Amino acid sequence: MTQESIPLETLNSLRRFDSATISNAVEHFKVRDQVTGYASMELRSQFPDYETMVGYAVTCTGDTTANNDDRPKRLGDLLDHLRAAPKPAVLVIQYQGSDRLRS
Repeated sequence: MTQESIPLETLNSLRRFDSATISNAVEHFKVRDQVTGYASMELRSQFPDYETMVGYAVTCTGDTTANNDDRPKRLGDLLDHLRAAPKPAVLVIQYQGSDRLRS
């Protein structure tokens, strides 16, 4: 799969905007239901002293409640995708499972 790179200066200019502003802008393109993009108050920075992060999203789902003997192989696959992604890459994990607060 070939991907067109976004110039680094464009990525850096995006750092001026917070996630809520970007999400609000996406709503104008009508690419998803308007309520899909809302986040709960549980969402917060785990590292508030770090600068804003901008990059190419590598997405996956995770379920820590599943008993799965395949985890090491699947983790290796995830790391391979992360290494192959355009840089800077940002890992985004959507949690799935019955216990949302378990990490």
